[in-house]
Amino acid sequence: MRVTMPLSSDPLLEELKANLNSIKYLDSSSYEKGKLNKILSNKNIFGIDLVQIGMADLIEEYFLDMIKEVGGVRKTLEKVL
Repeated sequence: MRVTMPLSSDPLLEELKANLNSIKYLDSSSYEKGKLNKILSNKNIFGIDLVQIGMADLIEEYFLDMIKEVGGVRKTLEKVL
């Protein structure tokens, strides 16, 4: 069963969708290394450039864990926290 979740209104919604549109849930091979960097370096979102401070690789690892399987977000959070 496929569940669709409506996206919340956000001033960056279209930009974020454009940056993420090629990434498919349950298909880690659809992700290209560095694909999140434009988002992670956006100081308007995070208040700091996460790429510049060296967090991008770790965040990519968590992101891939979250999208690779059903329940991936829960498993990743349990592992990390």
